[in-house]
Amino acid sequence: MRRKYLLFLLIPLALTLTGCFGKSDWRDTKTANITLSITPNVFYVDRRTNVKTVLRETNGIGVNLNYWVWQTVKTGTEAEEQFDKIFGMHYLFPWGTLEGTVSVLYGLGLVGEHTVIMGGEDSNGNSVRASAEYSVRR
Repeated sequence: MRRKYLLFLLIPLALTLTGCFGKSDWRDTKTANITLSITPNVFYVDRRTNVKTVLRETNGIGVNLNYWVWQTVKTGTEAEEQFDKIFGMHYLFPWGTLEGTVSVLYGLGLVGEHTVIMGGEDSNGNSVRASAEYSVRR
């Protein structure tokens, strides 16, 4: 009889010590990881170029996309509208990929090295960003 009672005491203790009743590792502790690529990443002045843009989440956490920097900074609803135009949505699913095409035309005043930044807030409330470098040449 003592063994039964001892077993009832040890099982909850073992579950507690192994973390089964604690805070789960996959919620509130992980941050989304996003990557951004643009192809091509060299543009020439006064030549319109279609740019393939790929945004990926690689850590299993969804991201509400609401931050966009490509020549100008756009946040909130304005950024969401830009993502909707390019990707058809402004939510990047866990382990998901968004692909779209952007048509760009640069003037002489933008010759040099630049950075595109995209991001937002993940499902755990963390701010996440990804960037890609590009050049504008004569």
